[in-house]
Amino acid sequence: MLRSYISGAEEEKNIVSKLSEKLFSILSQYNILSIIFYPTLDNYIAATIALAALSIGDTKVVLTPSLDVPTDIDVPAIILDYSIKKHIKAPYFILIEKDKRIVEDVGNGVRVGIHSSIPVFILKLLESSAIVTDEMQGYAIISAANRQNTRGLDHDILSQAQDKELVERYEAALRIFDWHKLPICDALSLTINPFIPGISGRKENCITLLSGEGIKILDSKGRPRKIIDLSDDELKKLVEVLHRRMRSKFKLVDIGSLVSKTYVLVKCSPIGVEDARFAYQLLRYVSEIEDPGYIVASIINKLYASYIKSIYANTCRDVALEIEDIILNERYMDSAKTIVVETESELPPSFLGEILREYMDVSKNKPVVICNKGKSKCYTSIVELELAKRRVINSSNVELQGIRIISENAEYIEEAIG
Repeated sequence: MLRSYISGAEEEKNIVSKLSEKLFSILSQYNILSIIFYPTLDNYIAATIALAALSIGDTKVVLTPSLDVPTDIDVPAIILDYSIKKHIKAPYFILIEKDKRIVEDVGNGVRVGIHSSIPVFILKLLESSAIVTDEMQGYAIISAANRQNTRGLDHDILSQAQDKELVERYEAALRIFDWHKLPICDALSLTINPFIPGISGRKENCITLLSGEGIKILDSKGRPRKIIDLSDDELKKLVEVLHRRMRSKFKLVDIGSLVSKTYVLVKCSPIGVEDARFAYQLLRYVSEIEDPGYIVASIINKLYASYIKSIYANTCRDVALEIEDIILNERYMDSAKTIVVETESELPPSFLGEILREYMDVSKNKPVVICNKGKSKCYTSIVELELAKRRVINSSNVELQGIRIISENAEYIEEAIG
């Protein structure tokens, strides 16, 4: 049994090199690869990168999102993000697990534990023998940049992207959607997280409020100003106004929630959103509101890439108004293992869950479950479960749709998660 340990980028590069050589040797014989993955957002991104890169070389790629991993597989496979002890039967397989320091041979395959994000690891696994485009690299960068502490290959890819001027790094930038491109109140009203009461989803209200605070949203020629156009003093005042607005409703919110480090994708944004923080949010939003299949489609057809952004732009203001009403009127019920919210409209569970956990006095480990009024349907998402550090452990009474976990009542969802 081969066993070694992973600590950083160099070790992971060596592992990638060895695995890549073996994988492409196998693919030259079979010309087909199955990607089986637990349906997290990162795993969808990783599977999309693999599909796009290998399809260019005429390798057939089959994507199989699943809550449970099959153990009898007819073709070579990459298996993402399962911790399993069962014997896997396949011509060859690579089982990739997160946040572990191990590589070991297991039957016809290899079990790998990595500290890098899975999309970046998959990109590096394929790039030596497959064609990797700017869009594929952009998706990997978005995933790596979304992690709070970049390690291993994540740190490597972000450093290389800066050196090649593919991205620009900002140590402290306002967490406002398209802050460097849109007029101030367009950007603010399109921002759901962080949530700003009276401004998120309310462009006209934003104009009135900021103008009343003496913040000039138009320049001397009457043209809309962007946040990036503000002087240091004006920017400081804007942050103070926004924070005061948030604190008037949410006593727990800290001013630090308005600012964070970010990377702006200069040349390789796959969905037309340059700020990596919000590119990731859009992928999450569309996956929860509609279907993560749009991520897969976007890397094959650029029309779907623009559609991802338009879904968000066309719906997020209504979503923001619904979230505001839920929070300010405390329309949520604290259950044994979840926070249950009844609503008439479709909402992204992880956005509502993040806001409740950050701004209100609710448990950090209770995911939000949304139940539609008058319908026998309740749902949460794999993203929301991840944020609450939970996972599906029993799938008998729930159904997987994209990254949503759906059931006829909230109790079944509670029974399914651990």
